[in-house]
Amino acid sequence: MTDTLNDTAWAGLTLGEWGTLLAVIPLAYVVAWLVVWPVAALMRGRTPRFAQLLTGPIRIVVWLGIARAGVSQIIPPTGELRDAANAGTLVWVALAWAGVRLVGLAFDWWSEYLKSKNQAATALLLRPLRTLLAIVVVLAALLTWLDNLGFNIGAVLAGLGVGGLAVALAAQDTLRNFIGSLMILIDRSYRVGDRIVTRGHDGVVEEIGLRSTKLRQLDGQLTTIPNADMAAADIESVAQRPYIVRKGRVHLALETPTAELEHAVEIVQGVLKDHEGMKPDRPPKVFFDEIERDAHRVSFTFWYHPPDWWACLEVAQALNLRIIEGLQVAGIALAPPTPQRG
Repeated sequence: MTDTLNDTAWAGLTLGEWGTLLAVIPLAYVVAWLVVWPVAALMRGRTPRFAQLLTGPIRIVVWLGIARAGVSQIIPPTGELRDAANAGTLVWVALAWAGVRLVGLAFDWWSEYLKSKNQAATALLLRPLRTLLAIVVVLAALLTWLDNLGFNIGAVLAGLGVGGLAVALAAQDTLRNFIGSLMILIDRSYRVGDRIVTRGHDGVVEEIGLRSTKLRQLDGQLTTIPNADMAAADIESVAQRPYIVRKGRVHLALETPTAELEHAVEIVQGVLKDHEGMKPDRPPKVFFDEIERDAHRVSFTFWYHPPDWWACLEVAQALNLRIIEGLQVAGIALAPPTPQRG
Protein backbone atom coordinates (compact mmCIF):
# COMPACT_ATOMS: atom_id res chain seq x y z
CA MET A 1 0.00 0.00 0.00
CA THR A 2 2.85 2.39 0.90
CA ASP A 3 4.61 1.62 -2.38
CA THR A 4 1.43 2.39 -4.32
CA LEU A 5 1.08 5.79 -2.65
CA ASN A 6 4.71 6.63 -3.33
CA ASP A 7 4.91 5.27 -6.88
CA THR A 8 1.60 6.54 -8.34
CA ALA A 9 2.02 10.15 -9.47
CA TRP A 10 -0.23 12.81 -11.02
CA ALA A 11 0.73 16.39 -11.92
CA GLY A 12 4.17 15.75 -10.46
CA LEU A 13 2.95 14.55 -7.05
CA THR A 14 2.51 11.08 -5.65
CA LEU A 15 -0.76 10.06 -4.09
CA GLY A 16 0.83 10.35 -0.67
CA GLU A 17 1.94 13.90 -1.40
CA TRP A 18 -1.52 14.74 -2.69
CA GLY A 19 -3.06 13.44 0.50
CA THR A 20 -0.69 15.51 2.61
CA LEU A 21 -1.35 18.58 0.44
CA LEU A 22 -5.13 18.21 0.74
CA ALA A 23 -4.78 17.92 4.49
CA VAL A 24 -2.42 20.91 4.91
CA ILE A 25 -4.51 23.40 2.88
CA PRO A 26 -7.80 23.16 4.89
CA LEU A 27 -5.83 22.94 8.15
CA ALA A 28 -3.99 26.12 7.22
CA TYR A 29 -7.34 27.84 6.53
CA VAL A 30 -8.65 26.87 9.97
CA VAL A 31 -5.50 28.28 11.58
CA ALA A 32 -5.80 31.47 9.50
CA TRP A 33 -9.45 31.87 10.51
CA LEU A 34 -8.54 31.53 14.18
CA VAL A 35 -5.74 34.08 13.81
CA VAL A 36 -7.86 36.68 11.98
CA TRP A 37 -11.08 36.20 13.95
CA PRO A 38 -10.14 38.42 16.97
CA VAL A 39 -9.01 41.22 14.64
CA ALA A 40 -12.20 40.89 12.59
CA ALA A 41 -14.37 40.99 15.72
CA LEU A 42 -12.60 44.14 16.94
CA MET A 43 -12.96 45.86 13.56
CA ARG A 44 -16.64 44.94 13.25
CA GLY A 45 -17.32 46.62 16.58
CA ARG A 46 -15.68 49.88 15.47
CA THR A 47 -15.68 50.06 11.67
CA PRO A 48 -18.01 47.37 10.30
CA ARG A 49 -17.63 48.48 6.70
CA PHE A 50 -13.85 48.28 6.72
CA ALA A 51 -14.10 44.97 8.55
CA GLN A 52 -16.16 43.66 5.65
CA LEU A 53 -13.60 45.09 3.23
CA LEU A 54 -10.46 43.70 4.83
CA THR A 55 -11.34 40.55 6.79
CA GLY A 56 -11.72 38.18 3.84
CA PRO A 57 -8.61 39.31 1.92
CA ILE A 58 -6.49 39.34 5.10
CA ARG A 59 -7.64 35.83 5.95
CA ILE A 60 -6.59 34.63 2.48
CA VAL A 61 -3.14 36.19 2.79
CA VAL A 62 -2.60 34.63 6.23
CA TRP A 63 -3.92 31.32 4.91
CA LEU A 64 -1.48 31.59 2.01
CA GLY A 65 1.48 32.22 4.29
CA ILE A 66 0.70 29.29 6.56
CA ALA A 67 -0.13 26.95 3.70
CA ARG A 68 3.00 27.79 1.72
CA ALA A 69 5.18 27.02 4.72
CA GLY A 70 3.83 23.47 4.70
CA VAL A 71 3.23 23.05 0.98
CA SER A 72 6.77 24.15 0.10
CA GLN A 73 7.97 20.91 1.64
CA ILE A 74 5.65 18.88 -0.61
CA ILE A 75 5.58 20.50 -4.05
CA PRO A 76 8.60 19.58 -6.19
CA PRO A 77 11.03 22.33 -7.19
CA THR A 78 9.60 22.25 -10.73
CA GLY A 79 6.21 21.55 -12.17
CA GLU A 80 2.84 23.18 -12.72
CA LEU A 81 1.91 23.35 -9.05
CA ARG A 82 5.18 25.09 -8.19
CA ASP A 83 4.56 27.60 -11.03
CA ALA A 84 1.07 28.27 -9.72
CA ALA A 85 2.40 28.82 -6.22
CA ASN A 86 5.15 31.15 -7.44
CA ALA A 87 2.58 33.16 -9.41
CA GLY A 88 1.01 34.28 -6.14
CA THR A 89 -2.41 32.94 -7.11
CA LEU A 90 -4.08 33.45 -3.75
CA VAL A 91 -2.43 36.85 -3.31
CA TRP A 92 -4.04 38.10 -6.51
CA VAL A 93 -7.33 36.53 -5.49
CA ALA A 94 -7.09 38.45 -2.21
CA LEU A 95 -6.20 41.71 -3.98
CA ALA A 96 -9.06 41.30 -6.46
CA TRP A 97 -11.45 40.53 -3.62
CA ALA A 98 -10.30 43.60 -1.67
CA GLY A 99 -10.54 45.75 -4.80
CA VAL A 100 -14.09 44.64 -5.54
CA ARG A 101 -15.13 45.27 -1.95
CA LEU A 102 -13.45 48.68 -1.97
CA VAL A 103 -15.39 49.61 -5.10
CA GLY A 104 -18.59 48.41 -3.45
CA LEU A 105 -17.84 50.37 -0.29
CA ALA A 106 -17.19 53.58 -2.24
CA PHE A 107 -20.36 53.24 -4.30
CA ASP A 108 -22.46 52.38 -1.23
CA TRP A 109 -21.28 55.60 0.39
CA TRP A 110 -21.98 57.58 -2.80
CA SER A 111 -25.44 56.02 -3.14
CA GLU A 112 -26.32 56.85 0.48
CA TYR A 113 -25.14 60.42 -0.06
CA LEU A 114 -27.38 60.80 -3.12
CA LYS A 115 -30.35 59.35 -1.24
CA SER A 116 -29.77 61.83 1.59
CA LYS A 117 -30.07 64.56 -1.06
CA ASN A 118 -33.39 63.10 -2.29
CA GLN A 119 -31.74 61.71 -5.43
CA ALA A 120 -32.66 58.05 -5.01
CA ALA A 121 -33.46 57.69 -8.72
CA THR A 122 -30.06 59.10 -9.64
CA ALA A 123 -28.40 56.56 -7.33
CA LEU A 124 -29.69 53.80 -9.61
CA LEU A 125 -27.29 55.03 -12.30
CA LEU A 126 -24.38 53.98 -10.09
CA ARG A 127 -25.17 50.27 -10.29
CA PRO A 128 -23.86 49.64 -13.84
CA LEU A 129 -20.78 51.77 -13.17
CA ARG A 130 -20.13 49.84 -9.96
CA THR A 131 -20.36 46.53 -11.83
CA LEU A 132 -18.11 47.82 -14.61
CA LEU A 133 -15.37 48.94 -12.21
CA ALA A 134 -15.56 45.64 -10.32
CA ILE A 135 -15.07 43.77 -13.62
CA VAL A 136 -12.08 45.98 -14.45
CA VAL A 137 -10.49 45.20 -11.06
CA VAL A 138 -10.98 41.45 -11.52
CA LEU A 139 -9.65 41.54 -15.10
CA ALA A 140 -6.56 43.51 -14.02
CA ALA A 141 -5.80 40.98 -11.29
CA LEU A 142 -6.45 38.07 -13.65
CA LEU A 143 -4.18 39.43 -16.39
CA THR A 144 -1.38 40.12 -13.90
CA TRP A 145 -1.67 36.60 -12.54
CA LEU A 146 -1.58 35.11 -16.05
CA ASP A 147 1.49 37.22 -16.81
CA ASN A 148 3.19 35.76 -13.72
CA LEU A 149 2.37 32.28 -15.01
CA GLY A 150 4.14 33.09 -18.28
CA PHE A 151 1.21 33.64 -20.62
CA ASN A 152 1.54 36.08 -23.53
CA ILE A 153 -0.60 38.93 -22.15
CA GLY A 154 -0.06 41.00 -25.31
CA ALA A 155 -1.93 38.43 -27.36
CA VAL A 156 -4.67 38.22 -24.74
CA LEU A 157 -5.08 42.00 -24.68
CA ALA A 158 -5.14 42.12 -28.48
CA GLY A 159 -7.93 39.56 -28.51
CA LEU A 160 -9.83 41.46 -25.86
CA GLY A 161 -9.33 44.68 -27.81
CA VAL A 162 -10.78 43.22 -31.01
CA GLY A 163 -13.69 41.71 -29.13
CA GLY A 164 -14.29 44.91 -27.20
CA LEU A 165 -14.24 46.95 -30.42
CA ALA A 166 -16.84 44.67 -31.97
CA VAL A 167 -19.07 44.96 -28.91
CA ALA A 168 -18.59 48.74 -28.78
CA LEU A 169 -19.57 49.14 -32.43
CA ALA A 170 -22.65 46.99 -31.94
CA ALA A 171 -23.76 48.85 -28.83
CA GLN A 172 -22.53 52.37 -29.53
CA ASP A 173 -25.99 53.95 -29.07
CA THR A 174 -26.39 52.16 -25.75
CA LEU A 175 -22.92 53.29 -24.67
CA ARG A 176 -23.65 56.88 -25.73
CA ASN A 177 -26.82 56.92 -23.67
CA PHE A 178 -25.10 55.32 -20.69
CA ILE A 179 -22.31 57.91 -20.82
CA GLY A 180 -25.01 60.57 -21.14
CA SER A 181 -26.59 59.19 -17.96
CA LEU A 182 -23.27 59.54 -16.15
CA MET A 183 -22.91 63.13 -17.38
CA ILE A 184 -26.39 63.93 -16.06
CA LEU A 185 -25.41 62.36 -12.74
CA ILE A 186 -22.20 64.38 -12.53
CA ASP A 187 -23.65 67.71 -13.70
CA ARG A 188 -26.87 67.31 -11.67
CA SER A 189 -28.56 69.73 -14.05
CA TYR A 190 -31.96 68.24 -13.18
CA ARG A 191 -33.53 65.66 -10.89
CA VAL A 192 -36.68 63.58 -10.71
CA GLY A 193 -39.59 65.89 -9.90
CA ASP A 194 -37.97 68.97 -11.46
CA ARG A 195 -39.77 70.98 -14.10
CA ILE A 196 -37.44 71.63 -17.03
CA VAL A 197 -37.59 73.14 -20.51
CA THR A 198 -35.46 71.51 -23.22
CA ARG A 199 -35.64 70.88 -26.96
CA GLY A 200 -39.08 72.45 -27.16
CA HIS A 201 -40.46 70.35 -24.30
CA ASP A 202 -41.74 71.79 -21.03
CA GLY A 203 -42.62 69.37 -18.27
CA VAL A 204 -41.75 67.51 -15.08
CA VAL A 205 -39.04 64.82 -14.97
CA GLU A 206 -40.68 61.52 -14.02
CA GLU A 207 -37.73 59.15 -14.46
CA ILE A 208 -34.00 59.25 -15.23
CA GLY A 209 -33.09 55.82 -16.56
CA LEU A 210 -29.92 54.29 -17.94
CA ARG A 211 -31.02 54.97 -21.52
CA SER A 212 -33.45 57.87 -21.43
CA THR A 213 -35.22 60.54 -19.41
CA LYS A 214 -39.02 60.53 -19.21
CA LEU A 215 -40.63 63.97 -19.18
CA ARG A 216 -44.32 64.52 -18.36
CA GLN A 217 -45.25 67.63 -20.33
CA LEU A 218 -47.68 70.21 -19.02
CA ASP A 219 -50.37 68.99 -21.44
CA GLY A 220 -50.11 65.49 -19.93
CA GLN A 221 -48.13 63.81 -22.70
CA LEU A 222 -45.13 61.65 -21.77
CA THR A 223 -41.97 62.34 -23.76
CA THR A 224 -38.94 60.03 -23.74
CA ILE A 225 -35.61 61.65 -24.64
CA PRO A 226 -32.33 59.68 -24.99
CA ASN A 227 -29.83 60.63 -22.30
CA ALA A 228 -27.13 61.21 -24.92
CA ASP A 229 -29.29 64.02 -26.30
CA MET A 230 -30.15 65.31 -22.83
CA ALA A 231 -26.46 65.50 -21.87
CA ALA A 232 -25.76 67.67 -24.93
CA ALA A 233 -28.91 69.80 -24.77
CA ASP A 234 -29.47 73.23 -23.26
CA ILE A 235 -31.68 72.68 -20.22
CA GLU A 236 -33.65 75.37 -18.46
CA SER A 237 -34.39 74.13 -14.95
CA VAL A 238 -37.59 75.88 -13.93
CA ALA A 239 -37.65 74.00 -10.62
CA GLN A 240 -34.27 75.35 -9.52
CA ARG A 241 -35.03 79.04 -10.01
CA PRO A 242 -35.03 80.96 -6.69
CA TYR A 243 -37.93 83.24 -7.70
CA ILE A 244 -40.33 84.10 -10.52
CA VAL A 245 -39.89 87.31 -12.47
CA ARG A 246 -43.08 88.98 -13.71
CA LYS A 247 -42.97 91.81 -16.22
CA GLY A 248 -45.86 93.97 -17.37
CA ARG A 249 -46.64 97.22 -19.09
CA VAL A 250 -49.42 99.77 -19.17
CA HIS A 251 -50.06 101.81 -22.33
CA LEU A 252 -51.49 105.27 -21.64
CA ALA A 253 -53.18 107.53 -24.17
CA LEU A 254 -50.91 109.95 -26.08
CA GLU A 255 -52.85 112.96 -24.82
CA THR A 256 -52.13 112.05 -21.18
CA PRO A 257 -50.58 115.11 -19.45
CA THR A 258 -47.15 114.86 -17.89
CA ALA A 259 -48.53 115.19 -14.37
CA GLU A 260 -50.87 112.26 -14.97
CA LEU A 261 -48.01 110.19 -16.37
CA GLU A 262 -46.07 110.79 -13.18
CA HIS A 263 -49.18 109.98 -11.15
CA ALA A 264 -49.64 106.73 -13.12
CA VAL A 265 -46.11 105.69 -12.23
CA GLU A 266 -46.84 106.48 -8.58
CA ILE A 267 -50.06 104.42 -8.70
CA VAL A 268 -48.24 101.35 -10.05
CA GLN A 269 -45.43 101.81 -7.52
CA GLY A 270 -47.96 102.02 -4.69
CA VAL A 271 -49.74 98.85 -5.80
CA LEU A 272 -46.51 96.85 -6.12
CA LYS A 273 -44.92 98.18 -2.93
CA ASP A 274 -44.53 95.41 -0.35
CA HIS A 275 -46.55 93.01 -2.49
CA GLU A 276 -47.05 89.40 -1.41
CA GLY A 277 -43.98 87.30 -2.16
CA MET A 278 -41.57 90.26 -2.19
CA LYS A 279 -38.19 90.21 -0.48
CA PRO A 280 -36.44 93.41 0.64
CA ASP A 281 -33.42 92.80 -1.57
CA ARG A 282 -35.60 92.64 -4.71
CA PRO A 283 -38.10 95.51 -4.63
CA PRO A 284 -40.35 96.11 -7.66
CA LYS A 285 -39.21 98.45 -10.45
CA VAL A 286 -41.56 100.87 -12.27
CA PHE A 287 -40.56 103.29 -15.06
CA PHE A 288 -42.14 105.44 -17.75
CA ASP A 289 -39.68 103.94 -20.22
CA GLU A 290 -41.06 104.35 -23.75
CA ILE A 291 -42.78 106.95 -25.91
CA GLU A 292 -44.42 105.01 -28.71
CA ARG A 293 -46.21 106.25 -31.85
CA ASP A 294 -49.65 105.71 -30.36
CA ALA A 295 -49.11 105.48 -26.59
CA HIS A 296 -46.94 106.20 -23.58
CA ARG A 297 -45.63 103.02 -21.96
CA VAL A 298 -45.18 102.45 -18.25
CA SER A 299 -43.28 99.18 -17.59
CA PHE A 300 -42.99 97.34 -14.31
CA THR A 301 -41.14 94.29 -12.98
CA PHE A 302 -41.56 92.42 -9.73
CA TRP A 303 -40.04 89.28 -8.19
CA TYR A 304 -42.15 86.64 -6.48
CA HIS A 305 -40.88 84.24 -3.79
CA PRO A 306 -41.03 81.24 -3.53
CA PRO A 307 -41.11 80.10 -7.17
CA ASP A 308 -44.68 78.76 -7.05
CA TRP A 309 -46.09 79.45 -10.51
CA TRP A 310 -49.80 79.21 -9.75
CA ALA A 311 -49.53 81.23 -6.54
CA CYS A 312 -47.57 83.84 -8.47
CA LEU A 313 -50.34 84.06 -11.10
CA GLU A 314 -52.93 84.67 -8.39
CA VAL A 315 -50.85 87.51 -6.96
CA ALA A 316 -50.22 88.93 -10.44
CA GLN A 317 -53.96 88.93 -11.16
CA ALA A 318 -54.74 90.79 -7.92
CA LEU A 319 -52.01 93.35 -8.63
CA ASN A 320 -53.19 93.95 -12.20
CA LEU A 321 -56.77 94.54 -11.04
CA ARG A 322 -55.58 97.04 -8.44
CA ILE A 323 -53.48 98.87 -11.04
CA ILE A 324 -56.45 99.18 -13.41
CA GLU A 325 -58.69 100.27 -10.55
CA GLY A 326 -56.17 102.90 -9.41
CA LEU A 327 -55.86 104.36 -12.92
CA GLN A 328 -59.64 104.45 -13.32
CA VAL A 329 -60.12 106.25 -9.99
CA ALA A 330 -57.46 108.81 -11.02
CA GLY A 331 -59.19 109.31 -14.39
CA ILE A 332 -56.10 108.24 -16.36
CA ALA A 333 -57.13 106.71 -19.68
CA LEU A 334 -55.50 103.67 -21.23
CA ALA A 335 -54.48 103.77 -24.87
CA PRO A 336 -56.75 101.80 -27.24
CA PRO A 337 -55.23 98.59 -28.64
CA THR A 338 -53.52 98.74 -32.03
CA PRO A 339 -52.39 95.99 -34.41
CA GLN A 340 -48.77 96.56 -33.38
CA ARG A 341 -49.57 95.99 -29.70
CA GLY A 342 -52.30 93.44 -30.22
